[in-house]
Amino acid sequence: MRCWRRRRSPRPRHRSPWRWLRSRSSTSSRRAMTSRPASSITPASSSSSPRATPTASWSCTTGASPPSGTPQSMAPSTRHLLMSVTKTVVGVIACALVEDGVLALDDRVEAIIPALAGSGFAGATVRDVLDMRTGVRFNETYHDPDADVYLMEHACGWRSPREDVPGSLREFLAQLPRDEEHGGRFRYRSSETNVLSWICEVASGQDLATLIHEWVWAQIGAEFPAHITVDPTGVAVGDGGLSATLRDVGRLADMLARNGIARSGAQVAPPWFVVDTLVAAEDSRDAFAATNSPTGMPGGHYRNQVWVPFPDRSVFLALGIHGQMVYVNQQSGVVGVKLSTWPTAQNGALFYDTLGAFESISAALDRYTHQHPVTHHQEAPGEAYPRTAQYLRESRTFFRTNEDPIYFFGPTAFNLLGLDRWVCSFTYVSYYDPWDGMSPAGHVPRSGRAPRPSPARRR
Repeated sequence: MRCWRRRRSPRPRHRSPWRWLRSRSSTSSRRAMTSRPASSITPASSSSSPRATPTASWSCTTGASPPSGTPQSMAPSTRHLLMSVTKTVVGVIACALVEDGVLALDDRVEAIIPALAGSGFAGATVRDVLDMRTGVRFNETYHDPDADVYLMEHACGWRSPREDVPGSLREFLAQLPRDEEHGGRFRYRSSETNVLSWICEVASGQDLATLIHEWVWAQIGAEFPAHITVDPTGVAVGDGGLSATLRDVGRLADMLARNGIARSGAQVAPPWFVVDTLVAAEDSRDAFAATNSPTGMPGGHYRNQVWVPFPDRSVFLALGIHGQMVYVNQQSGVVGVKLSTWPTAQNGALFYDTLGAFESISAALDRYTHQHPVTHHQEAPGEAYPRTAQYLRESRTFFRTNEDPIYFFGPTAFNLLGLDRWVCSFTYVSYYDPWDGMSPAGHVPRSGRAPRPSPARRR
């Protein structure tokens, strides 16, 4: 594994449009996916497939477009199947459509897609689907060959057809039942993202490949075209079908670390996307804790198709089975990408090793930033100047590590709710208590309302 730290690099040139893929993907984790001829789809060349090694490629960087360290089996132009990292891309697009007014988070699924009116998704909202909190029954147990996640692969054409499984992705989704109330606990289910992709396509009038190209890939300045697999009817597989190069996935992570702003200056994800993902809803952690999915993230939550592993950190992840990980640490400004082909879908030891490695690298680079600060001026002999933060991440680091008490005084803290999650040692002092005594950061003076001045003293 190699790591880099550079100040700036030129914006990469976008070379070619988005292309679809029906042929075998560049990782061997889904071995039964079948090739289907279609004149409108450009297949990847066979030379782009890497050998099935446990770790195909690593990249970790801060403050620049990411370089990469790849073994001989992967060239800079080699695409690798991202598996469920694709979900985060779909989540960004869905939230961007919400920002543009094309979608609303409280829209009902069946109002957008009438074909799902008789399915378990009826009554669920876009927000329920985004956060995987619908009540739809779907089994994602990877060691069970008859689990719903594998039946969906048969429907997609990733596995050979079965007589008892519908022949297309959307037919499969429409027959899923409901076994719980919508808006309840979190359960990780790939079917949710395929419905979310369907919602985005219907609401925008564009197919998923075009949405990804126009709303994300072209905006981040992707260096190489990406591929996405489609089912027998040509519908893109939004839960895990995206294949892309290491550096371009790094550009995606860098955009998220910069609050949705690409290095071109384009606002790709909405301005509220990262904050909403990290802060989430009031009950997001409880819903996450109640899950029956093996998350390995106690105290974390899931929001907008993104994993937040720690309850008090500005770290979030995009994850895919067989070892894919995109790591974003907003406090240190470090992003990391690892593409792998593990022999099993999940491996707890390797997952924690990967996350621990990125955390150690991030901590080391964060210490380097503090030891070598960037200021607007040079200190003259015998003079003392306060340190001036030049970059947004330096301001964020200052407030996240602040030890000096900071107080907000006002009638109500409504417009600043959640700020105590970002600023350490922060206290609200207000007349009205929006937390009903449940927040340790809120303080309401016992003396009550201040006396009003007499009419004679009013100005």
